[in-house]
Amino acid sequence: MVKLILWSLLSVICIDLSINYLVELPKNNLPSSSLSQYFDYGRSIESKIFRLVGKDDSEAASISKVLWFTPLVDDNKPKIKENHKKRVVIYGMSFSNHIGKIIAELDQTLDVKMFAGPSAPLNHSYNYYQQHRPHNKGDIVILGILASSVPKINSLSHMTANFESPLPHFYPRYHFDSKNNLVKKQIKVNSLSELRKIMNNESSWNYIKKTLEKEDSYYDSVLFLSNFTDKSIYTKLLKRAWGQKHASMVLQQYHDKNGYKNTDRLIDLSGALVLNFAKQVRSDGAIPFVVLFNDRGFNDHLFSMLQPVLDEKNIPFYSTHNEFPATTLTNFITDGHFTPEIDRIIAASVLKEITKISSSSYSYKSGSGGGRETKK
Repeated sequence: MVKLILWSLLSVICIDLSINYLVELPKNNLPSSSLSQYFDYGRSIESKIFRLVGKDDSEAASISKVLWFTPLVDDNKPKIKENHKKRVVIYGMSFSNHIGKIIAELDQTLDVKMFAGPSAPLNHSYNYYQQHRPHNKGDIVILGILASSVPKINSLSHMTANFESPLPHFYPRYHFDSKNNLVKKQIKVNSLSELRKIMNNESSWNYIKKTLEKEDSYYDSVLFLSNFTDKSIYTKLLKRAWGQKHASMVLQQYHDKNGYKNTDRLIDLSGALVLNFAKQVRSDGAIPFVVLFNDRGFNDHLFSMLQPVLDEKNIPFYSTHNEFPATTLTNFITDGHFTPEIDRIIAASVLKEITKISSSSYSYKSGSGGGRETKK
C-alpha cells in the first residue's frame, strides 16, 4: 500500500514536471501555443505583469507599450477656416471605439478622436476626459459606459480585475469625502518605463502592492502574489478556478439579477461621475453625450441605474437596451461585443443624435431606448 502511494506521488510529480517542460514559456515571455496559454492562465498576476513589462522594451509585450493615458493633440488647425472639422472626442472602451470608427466613416466632415482602455470602467474614462480639459467650444464629447465594467469603478488597475489576462495600467478610484465631494485615490504610474523602474525596486513595488490590497476591491493576494504555486501545473489550475470564483464573488457584491447594488456607494459614484462629466463639458462650451452599452448578463441595469441622473440633468444619451437587448444572445459575437451590423446601427443612431444637437438649438428629453431631441 505504501509503495502504491509512493509510486502514485512520483507519477504525479513526473507528470507535473513533464507538462511544465512541454509548455515552458519561450524567451519572448509569451505563450507559444494554445496549450501553453491554457496552463499559463493560472499563473500569478505578479508573474504575468513582470513578464509583460520585460527587462526592456525589446522584451515587453506589445500591449504593454500602448493603452497608457495619452494627451489630446489638436492636429486640426487648418489655414483656411472653412475646412475646419467639428471635433468629436470619445472616451470609453472597445465598444465605443467600434462606433467611433464607424461614425468617422459615415461622416467624414467630423474629426473623430477616440481614447480607450481595455474594458475600461467609468472611473478610467472619466479620468481620461479630465486629463484633456478644456475641450474646444462646440466639440462633442462622448462618454461610453459598459455595463459589465461598472463594478470595476472600485478598482485601481487593469491588473486586478482580470486574473487570466491582467494588464499593467493604472487609473484612479473615486470616493466621497465628508462633504460628499469627489476625491480620488490613485497610483501614479504613467508609462511602461516608469512601471518597469518601480518593479525593479523592491520597496517601490511593495508599496504598490500594499496600496492595491488596501484600495482595490478586486485585489486578492492568492491570485496576485508570485510564489512557488507558479511552478506547478496543478496549483495553477487550482488558482485559475479560484480566480473565476473570486471574480464572481466580487461581482455579486455590486450586481445581481435585480441590478446594481450601492455597495461602496457604486450607484452614487456612477451618477456623480456622469453628472460631473456633463457639467464640466458644458462649462467649457462643448456638448456632452453619453452612450450606454448594455452587454450580456446585465439586461437594462445600466440604463435603469443612470436614467434618473440623465433625465434630471437633461444629459443627452443613447442606450442600447431597447433596440438590442442584452438578453438576446444573437446580438453579440463570441467575444462579447455586438455584431458588426449592430455596431453600425448604434453608430448611425448616435451620429443622428449628435448631429441634431450640434446643428440646432434643442431641448433634451429622454426616450425609452436612448436620447430623443425635441426642438425648442
